[in-house]
Amino acid sequence: MQPLLIIGTQRSGSNMLRLMLNQLPEIAAPHPPHILSVFFPLLPGYGNLETEENFMLLVTDVCRFVKANPVPWRLNMLTPAQIRSRCHHSSLVEVFKAVYEIYTQHHDAQIWCCKSMANLYYIAQIEQQGLHPIYIHLVRDGRDVAVSFRKIIVGEKHIYHLAKQWQTDQQTAHNLCQQYAPGRYILIHYENLIHDTENTLRLLLHRLGLNFNPAMLQFYKTPDALETAAAGKMWNNVRKPVIEKNSNKFLGSLSDEEILIFESIAGQTLAQFGYQPYFAESKWLKGFTAAQIAGFDTLNAALKKQAQQTLDPAGSEKRKEQEAVIAAIKSRSPASF
Repeated sequence: MQPLLIIGTQRSGSNMLRLMLNQLPEIAAPHPPHILSVFFPLLPGYGNLETEENFMLLVTDVCRFVKANPVPWRLNMLTPAQIRSRCHHSSLVEVFKAVYEIYTQHHDAQIWCCKSMANLYYIAQIEQQGLHPIYIHLVRDGRDVAVSFRKIIVGEKHIYHLAKQWQTDQQTAHNLCQQYAPGRYILIHYENLIHDTENTLRLLLHRLGLNFNPAMLQFYKTPDALETAAAGKMWNNVRKPVIEKNSNKFLGSLSDEEILIFESIAGQTLAQFGYQPYFAESKWLKGFTAAQIAGFDTLNAALKKQAQQTLDPAGSEKRKEQEAVIAAIKSRSPASF
């Protein structure tokens, strides 16, 4: 089965693109449980995965975690035994692959798609452990990404941290794909996807050797879209048609000072990916003092705490089952984390 990984920064239209691709009979694109980004940091607690007992514990934990996903997979055949039977070696990447292949086979598809954007930080491990996906790097204007993150319960909240994260994500995705998979790297701009949807999809599908299906434009009517929207306010837009005017939101939502901070950090990356800076480079700030950064850190932490407590109580509730799985894993060997 051919894997597709959508990488980049969240709040860039990845759920919309996932739902569009999921309309094709060849592709299975479930809502992602973020297996790699959650479990790679937890691996020290499992010890040597070549020991069958340790590896089966990992397989069992991943299975429990997937079944606790806020958007249910409803896949009864997803069991530790089924996952283990598909693993040809003892690695987290192999478990990740097996989980998606079971889902894909159940849906009679030949291609599986994971839109866990943070997978970009594990490209080296993904490639070295034998998985060779096509990487779809979905890029959105980082200033609009910053505006979007401020409205949801997850992610950074201060403009300094938002700029750092967006810049690091784009540069890491581009550089690692050029290093490990230059022939399997596809760059898509969110703005093209919303302003010229069909042609942008046709170009992507041509690269994938697939044909456009008009059903892709009706993604928002699907049960998957409705379930995704119901799982948290951050995904509300997936139950709507493509919002063509959903760009340059930062012009009315960020102050001049915030735009200047963002561009002083990530202006060159904005330009690299085709986005026009608002301020001339000569006006960009040359750096920030330790005291300034400490102040940004304090405010960012307070804003994140406030967001988690107030922005989406129902969405937070739906995440508790997965959080309980992680807490139970950490409680087994707390010294490892």
